[in-house]
Amino acid sequence: MIATLKSIDATGTKSFAAALGRLPGTGESVHMIIGFRHSMGDLLPAVMRLSGQRIVECFIATLTYSKQNAADWCSMLDSIEIGKLSVIVSHYFAKTSPQIYDSTVPTLRTKGAIVTPVRCHAKLLLCKLAEQADNHRRGIGQHQISKNRGTTDDLLQPVAL
Repeated sequence: MIATLKSIDATGTKSFAAALGRLPGTGESVHMIIGFRHSMGDLLPAVMRLSGQRIVECFIATLTYSKQNAADWCSMLDSIEIGKLSVIVSHYFAKTSPQIYDSTVPTLRTKGAIVTPVRCHAKLLLCKLAEQADNHRRGIGQHQISKNRGTTDDLLQPVAL
């Protein structure tokens, strides 16, 4: 249950971590408006920086991703900053952007990532963080709500994994 909602206009920020300040706690939710300069891939380093933890398991559902996102994910898998990665990407992206999809999926899969194209327009990021000192695990979700005037509205809140 969400007890408090915080709104952040992050369209001018260079860093998700700076815009957030801290990860939302239990009962807290953050609604963030971001410009198209940022991508979901930018949230992963922010989650790790703000939590001080590695990401044990990460689930991403997205319409598209860039070659740079895929390279960053591979680097995070190699350095064990992310333990497991699962990506659901839109079937439309897989078919209309083969220069990105076909060139990145084999590399992601060799790193142990699961990449699956489906008919989906959701945008979601779930991260299971490493054990905290109090032995609790936390997850962070990102939901794309709408696109309007060059911005994306995102909602961050803890989720049970």
